[in-house]
Amino acid sequence: MVRSLVGVGAVLIDMCATVRRPSHRTGCRGSHRGSHRCENRAMRITLPSGTAVEVARPDGTPRVGLVVTPDIFGIRPHFDALAAGWARDWGMAVAVVDQYAGAQPADDADVAARYAAVATIDDERHLADLHAAADVLGTPVSGLMGFCMGGMYCFNSARSNRFSRIASFYGMITLPDAWKGPGHGEPLDYLRAGHPDRVLAIIGEKDTWTPADQVAKLRDLGVTVVGYPEAEHAFAHDPSRPVHRADDAKDAFARARAWLEGA
Repeated sequence: MVRSLVGVGAVLIDMCATVRRPSHRTGCRGSHRGSHRCENRAMRITLPSGTAVEVARPDGTPRVGLVVTPDIFGIRPHFDALAAGWARDWGMAVAVVDQYAGAQPADDADVAARYAAVATIDDERHLADLHAAADVLGTPVSGLMGFCMGGMYCFNSARSNRFSRIASFYGMITLPDAWKGPGHGEPLDYLRAGHPDRVLAIIGEKDTWTPADQVAKLRDLGVTVVGYPEAEHAFAHDPSRPVHRADDAKDAFARARAWLEGA
């Protein structure tokens, strides 16, 4: 199976995904093993800003802390399970951050309502929450990973010095008109002002949110991108979606892990 490496990133929103109401845990699921940390357990915490974060820690003392910014459906049980899996299988401390800061749309919200909610997100506030989540993990190295809308915020966060490596899964290269709000900037502008060389962008080459002119701009900026020729948007992080491609997803996550561990 051949994949192409190009200089790009991308995204699309699959509004057909199953959305479940997030849990509201306040403590560790399992026994404490010293201080305030839970090893090989997950817990829901609240940052000083009021933003919810799902934290999962592996056994031992991890070198890499992985901050995750999810897709348009936000923090929810599916991402709780993903965080626990990454902590267990990758040996990283993981924190999934609610980009809506508690104002997440209802489970049954339509597309227009979700777009309107995205327009209220403030880039600086979300970046501050990502930094705070990295501080909670307290690891020597901090990485960032995101999906769909979260992949776009990975591009936006390339302006920060906090994250040594960034992995964006099908993140939007330009801000959609329906998402524009007073707190938003353009991903390409953030990349130009930051560290595009730290960014790995994973895309499906049949993802309609990655037009060739935008791909060329990412390439020119020095973003490292892996393209999957038969994959559509959101092919990797949710096996329940019709577009999921198991082999491509396995390869993409292996590449993301290697990238994040290479810092």
